[in-house]
Amino acid sequence: MQVGVMVTSYNHRDWDRLLAGEYDRNPVTPDVDIHRQTVQLGDMVEPLGFDAIWCAEHYGSAYSMQGNPLQWLAFWAGRTKRIDMGTAVIVVPWWQPAKLAHEIAMLDLMLDGRRLHIGLGRGISAHEYDVFGVPREESRERFQEMLDILRRSEENRFSYDGQHYQLPEMTVRPQ
Repeated sequence: MQVGVMVTSYNHRDWDRLLAGEYDRNPVTPDVDIHRQTVQLGDMVEPLGFDAIWCAEHYGSAYSMQGNPLQWLAFWAGRTKRIDMGTAVIVVPWWQPAKLAHEIAMLDLMLDGRRLHIGLGRGISAHEYDVFGVPREESRERFQEMLDILRRSEENRFSYDGQHYQLPEMTVRPQ
C-alpha cells in the first residue's frame, strides 16, 4: 500500500471576515504565513516516509488558497527525490485544453520516472466559475470534452472539434 499526503493552504481563521464581506480588513493570519506553513508541511512528506504529495485547485477564498496544482507539484518535484505527485483535482473546465496537456506532459518529464497521478474534476464553486468566465452549467460537457482531448493528446498528432473546444492538428511536447 502507498500512502500520500494532500498538502494545501487553508486559512480557516479568515472565514468569518470573508463571509461578512469585510474585505477592507486584513486576515487575522496573513496568507503568506499560511503559505510558508504549507511549504514546511510539504517539506516533511518525503523525510517522514510518505509515498506521494497531492495538491488541490481553488481560487479566491480561504478554502485551499492554491491555484494551479501542476505549478505546486513542479515546486515539490524540485524539492524531492523519491515521492510521487498527484492532483486532487485539476478542475478541467477552467483550463485551455492544449495548455493543460502540455503542462501535464512537462511535469511528467520533470518527475524523471516517478508517478504522476492526475485527478480531474468539474468543480462546484460558483465564484470560481464566475472569475474564469465559464458557465457552471457547461461543466459536465466541458469536462467530457477535456477528458477526450487529454486521452487523444498521447497520440503523435491529433485534432479536436467539439462544442466547447476546437484544436487544430497538433502534437504535445515533450512527448
